[in-house]
Order: sequence, then structure tokens, then C-alpha cells
Amino acid sequence: MAAAVSAALLVYVWRNRHDRLTQAFLVLLAAITAWSLAYAIQLSHTTLPEQLFWQRLGLAIGGTIPTIWFVFSLVYTEAEDYLSPGIVALLLVDPVGFALLAWTNGSHGLLWSGAELAAQLGLDLEFTVIYFVHISYAYLLVLIGIGLMVLVFLRSSAIYRRQSALMIFGAVVPLSANMAFTLGVSPIPGLDFTTPTFALTGLVFALALFRFNLLDLTPVARRRVLDEFGSGVLVVDDDLRVVHLNDTARDVIPRIVAGERLLDYVPVDTLQALDGYVATIDATGRDRFYEFSVSPLRDFRDRQVGNVVALRDATTDREYEQRLEVVNRLLRHNLRNDMNKISGWAEVAEAGAQGEALSAINRIQTVADDVAEMSRQAKRIEETLEARSGDPVTVDAAAAMSSVVTGLQERWPDADIDLRVPSSAEVRSPAPELLEVAFSNLVENALEHGDRSPRRVEVSVEPAGDRDWTVVTVADDGPGIPEMEIETLLAGEESALQHGSGLGLWLVRWITETAGGELSFAENDPRGTVVTLRLRPA
Repeated sequence: MAAAVSAALLVYVWRNRHDRLTQAFLVLLAAITAWSLAYAIQLSHTTLPEQLFWQRLGLAIGGTIPTIWFVFSLVYTEAEDYLSPGIVALLLVDPVGFALLAWTNGSHGLLWSGAELAAQLGLDLEFTVIYFVHISYAYLLVLIGIGLMVLVFLRSSAIYRRQSALMIFGAVVPLSANMAFTLGVSPIPGLDFTTPTFALTGLVFALALFRFNLLDLTPVARRRVLDEFGSGVLVVDDDLRVVHLNDTARDVIPRIVAGERLLDYVPVDTLQALDGYVATIDATGRDRFYEFSVSPLRDFRDRQVGNVVALRDATTDREYEQRLEVVNRLLRHNLRNDMNKISGWAEVAEAGAQGEALSAINRIQTVADDVAEMSRQAKRIEETLEARSGDPVTVDAAAAMSSVVTGLQERWPDADIDLRVPSSAEVRSPAPELLEVAFSNLVENALEHGDRSPRRVEVSVEPAGDRDWTVVTVADDGPGIPEMEIETLLAGEESALQHGSGLGLWLVRWITETAGGELSFAENDPRGTVVTLRLRPA
């Protein structure tokens, strides 16, 4: 049973043999399997010479297990740096020497001086001092390995405590059985219960493997990933107590230590509120900004066992945003004021102008109005960006579109605007007024670029009903939006050779995306453009 269980684990673990911890675990399982099998074969024989042959083989194999366990414990507890070539050579002296002595004991009797068949099962051996020196050293190695596991148990969070507790139990049981055999107090004289108890050890190791991800979720893997991660990282358990954190996290959250509740050290009340929070720290006289993001940590059964809190250095982004905000407001303010002045001077000049001068003044007035409108659009873009951080609101798309068409019909009294809207069509919007801004830009763009008289625009709002989207459509019969402009808009970036003609459609796109919707373009029949907004129903 012990050989079968450990062999099955050996086959399973072999698939992930590239990790150093897995390699040590594989060697341990191989030794347990071989020793258990050798002892099983020994007990199947009834003559002294045959049992002695398998006894020597079993001892030669079993003598390596304490050293293998010790190495496995060092790797598991991230203490493998002590395994220098010199230390490894010293560790090999005992198992190699003991195997040679066990295999050749018949010619020198240095490990046992006498052997006979036990009354019930197995062998009665008269061990020598050399054997007891070896076994004492072997017990010391096993106990040191167990001690390392105990340290992990005492210093780690719940999941690592369970994992390390299983490993400790899996080592203590066969150790106790072997000590009973060595001291001559085995329940069945002559029978070594060490290898039979490996069946229980194998089941315990299997539980550590499958239930607690022994080879994937270890203190070694955890510390290495977190300490080598470039940004700040904390891991918290279900009680929001810090399981581990790296140096960057310690710099951003002073005085925090493992075992403390994270929320006691940050100015928010819930873990959800921490997601997106930006902390400012003074680093050598310069403020640095760190943005928090929270992600669930799940086990192999997809059950949440904690959370990972990442701290991204957003200093460059923050400084860029601050400078962009200053430039944006400065330009927008100056543009608006200067364009108002130009418009005022143009009105004064228009009163006394004639001919070409009057025409030039009208063009100046048109350009001034366009630039002033760009300033207003820039303000709306800023409002759209600010709305992204808030919760969406509910807006009646039918009412918003009706209001837009009513206002534009007054400005374009000769235009033919065909409006088809339901009594209500509630959708999600980043802010109450922004959806109306998007509608206004679409309909006004269709009217401005129309080249027929009267200018005709068809506007419709179709509520979601059983569908996933509320569909808003604006169709015109003008020359159509240039293909280059549509490609630029859908690609999401401008270039020197490919650019759009204004901010209006960009604003429509950003508002739609912020609302969680979709924007698309199609050719109208027989001419013109159909612009479609798909919006999430509230």
C-alpha cells in the first residue's frame, strides 16, 4: 500500500518536475517507494538469506531518506542557499557510506552483528554502535527538517500553516515508527513499521498537494514572486490581515507589518474603496504617487482565499496629467477670451464694411465661432474624463434626443428632421448632461455638412426591450463622413497623415465608450452616413 500510494504521487508530480522544490519532492517520493517495495518483498520471503538480501537493499535505500527530507525542508523554507557544494558533499557522506556498509555487512558486521527470523514476521537484528551513530544522525536531520517546517507554521498565514502542518505530520509518523523499531518496542517484534506508515504519509502528502497546492503555493514561491516584483505588492487573507508584503509596499505604507489588518494603515474603510486609491509619499524631497488596485486571490477550486493589492508607481502619469490639466485650462481660457474679443471687434468692423472687406469679416467671425466651439468641446472632453471615475447615472435617451432636436430645429428652421422616439428609453450615461452632448454633436454634424435643400436628417431611438442594447441612429443624406476620418476615429489615434476634422465625433466616441456603449458608421442609401450608438439599458 505504501509503495502504491507513493508511486501514484510520483507519477502525478513528475509532470511538474522542472521546479527545484518539485525535484526534491520527487527524489523523496522515489526513495519512499523503493524502500516500501523492497520491504514488502522482504516480508514475502520465509528464509533468512532471502530476507537479509532485501533487508540490506532496504536499509541502503532507506538510509538516504533523512538526508533527502532535510534538503526538501531547506528548499521548502527558502533556506536552500545553505546548500553549497561543500555542504552537499558532506551531506552525501552518511547515506553513501551507510549504503555501502549495509550492502556489505555480511563480510564485516559493522552495522549488525547477528540476525535471525522473528517469531511472527521480519527479522531480529543485533545492531552495533555504528548503526546507532548513523540512526542518531539521521534522526537529527529529520528533526531539523521538522523544526524548519514548524517555523513556517508559526510565522505564516492559515493556508501555509495547514500545508506545513501536513508535512510535519507526514514526517513525524514514520519517524516515530522507526524509533520504536530501533529501540525494540515495535508492537510486532521484528517488524519495522516505518515503511507501512509511509502509506499514511503518502495520503497526507497527497492532501498537501491537491488541497493546498503544495508545489504551486509555497512560502518559497510566494516570497520570490513578491520580492522580485517591480511594484509594491501585498497579500491579505480573508480577514484582511497582511500575509506578505515586499519592500516597495513597506515604503508606501510605513509601519505596516505582516499579521496586521491592512485597513488600519490606509485612509479607507473597505477593501473596495482601496481599489483606485492614490497614495502620496515623500521620496527624497519629491512626491511620488502610487495607485492601489485590488484583485481576488483564488485557490485551485476557484474559491477566494484572500486578495492581492498591487501598488503601481503612477508618478509619471500623475505629473503628466497635472501639466496637461494646467495647459488645457490655460489654452481653453485664453482661446475663449481671445475669440470673444475677435468676435466683438468683427461686429464693430462689420457695421462699416462693404464688399470684400465685409466678406473677410464674415469669414473671421465664422473662424472665431469655430475656435470658441472647440474650447467648449475641450471642456466637455474634460468632463467626460472626470465622469469615468464615477458611477454611471440613468438618463432617458428619448427625452434627451427630443430636447436636442427641438433646440436644433429652432436654429435650422428649414431643415427636415424626422424624429422617431418612444415614450421612454432609459440608458446608462457617465453624467446626466453628457449623453445629450453626444446626441447634439451627431445631429448638428449631420445638419452642418448637408449639401441639399432642404437638409434632411432621420433620428431614431429604439428601446432595448428584450435586447442587450438601446439603439440610437442618426442618418443624413449629405456627402458622407470621409472614410479617412472614420478610420482615424475607430483606430483611436491621430497621425500627421491621417487626422479628423474636429473634436465633435471624438467627443461622441469617448462619451459612448465611457457609458459602456458602442459607436459604428455605415453608408446611407442612396448617399450620406448612418451613425449608430448602442447604449446599455439602465
